[in-house]
Amino acid sequence: MIISETGDLIEALGPGVEKTHIDKYKPTEYHLVRLGSLADRHDRQQVVAFAEWSLGEEYGWLTIVNIALALLFGGRFDFGIDGQTICSGLVARALERTNAIFDRAPSNVMPADLARYFNVTPTTKGAAKGVIPHSKT
Repeated sequence: MIISETGDLIEALGPGVEKTHIDKYKPTEYHLVRLGSLADRHDRQQVVAFAEWSLGEEYGWLTIVNIALALLFGGRFDFGIDGQTICSGLVARALERTNAIFDRAPSNVMPADLARYFNVTPTTKGAAKGVIPHSKT
């Protein structure tokens, strides 16, 4: 999740939740999602404050197991450990500080769920990577 105008990120990675920079994704296809009217200035401040609060949390490997079991067996059973998070769960929990409403527990929101929620579609083959596309919002 981008937390500054200069491209600072807070993301959940294998070692845990840490601060990084968007430049590391230059060789990768990514999609910038603008919140537009989904969040006002105060909401955005709350999103960043929550992300910063999450720094240092452990990565939620048990959450990954939970999601995998739910996908394999179609279950709705949810388990996890406080103080642990996955990348998409961190984003979903932060976005709960806006007008976003998800159809599942934020800890179980997957990247594909976020893509569906924000109408993200894959880039056409051969498109430039690491370039932030212009948006109408």
